[in-house]
Amino acid sequence: MLAATNQRLFFYTKYMDSETFEEFAYDKLDSIEAKSELLSGAKIIFYHESAREKIAHIQEGNIEQFVAKVQEKIG
Repeated sequence: MLAATNQRLFFYTKYMDSETFEEFAYDKLDSIEAKSELLSGAKIIFYHESAREKIAHIQEGNIEQFVAKVQEKIG
């Protein structure tokens, strides 16, 4: 799950017995973009504190609209 608030992005996933929760403050995001590829599907790529982050295997939702909203927040 990927969620956007007024101040940050939240990412949560549970795979097998492992859970991951991360948060990314907008003031530390450099850029964000949506990509869609035939074999790997939809993904969101962003740079947080100069580190490349990738959220892949997005199965539903309008990622272009989501990315546009986040771009508004990071200016």
